[in-house]
Amino acid sequence: MNAQKTAHIDFDSLISVMPQMDSIKKVSQEFYKTLETQLVSMNNEYQQKLADYTANEKNWTDLIKGIKKKELEELGNRIQEFQYQAQAEIEKKNAELAKPLYEKAKKAIADVAKEKGYKLVLDSSDAVSAVLYSEPTDDIFNLVKAKMGIK
Repeated sequence: MNAQKTAHIDFDSLISVMPQMDSIKKVSQEFYKTLETQLVSMNNEYQQKLADYTANEKNWTDLIKGIKKKELEELGNRIQEFQYQAQAEIEKKNAELAKPLYEKAKKAIADVAKEKGYKLVLDSSDAVSAVLYSEPTDDIFNLVKAKMGIK
């Protein structure tokens, strides 16, 4: 029987020590600050309108109160939507920034695995290990699918 060499690496730790990570963090933080500035501005506008409503509602007619309440609700909804979209944009930007770093790390892992004769490299960053590298093997997907009678 052929013994297969297996290795592991803490992928998250590897990524965190890569020199490019500092510039990625800086770009990410600048992007976050841009969105945060906009959110603060929106929140300030909301607080001003709320203070105006609170201070003047006794003097307003029901029609004006209704209009002002609707304005507050709409602004509150826009703020919530902005927060949701901003979070999605931050995640997208971080993934975009990190992709080349991850690819570089995975290539280095594959190169080392090949040089040292490892057949399988697992990510030990968290409780659930993931395969980071394995030698090319036969894909038995279609064979298993046929065995199960799936077309």
